[in-house]
Amino acid sequence: MISQKAINKVIAFPSRGRAKIGVFAIVNCINKKVFIGSGDLQRRKTTNWSLLRAGKHHNQKLQKEWNEFKEEHFKFVTLFEASSSDDMEFLNDCEAYWISLTNAAELQHGYNTYKKTPTKRDFILRIEPM
Repeated sequence: MISQKAINKVIAFPSRGRAKIGVFAIVNCINKKVFIGSGDLQRRKTTNWSLLRAGKHHNQKLQKEWNEFKEEHFKFVTLFEASSSDDMEFLNDCEAYWISLTNAAELQHGYNTYKKTPTKRDFILRIEPM
């Protein structure tokens, strides 16, 4: 589960004119459960919202609660924006980090169906006050 305060403090890093890639959360604003994912941020938002609206999202827990709470109670939040030079392994590690940090793979906290295992990298989380 991710708090509203934490959601509001996450920094979005500026883009350099390329597709923005990074880690995102789909947040249920009612119960604060999250679904963590990564990739092209705009494409992932568009695809996830389209599938959820059509009732065809692969994540049945997320789809069930989307149907129950309705679209207006969900938010797409960028948690981390990677530079275009970052490799996919790094992006997967960042996603695994956020899944772990938010407990998104635990039923009471999130919608992820499994924990990703990060490689042996160290992370420093930087959240700045707004």
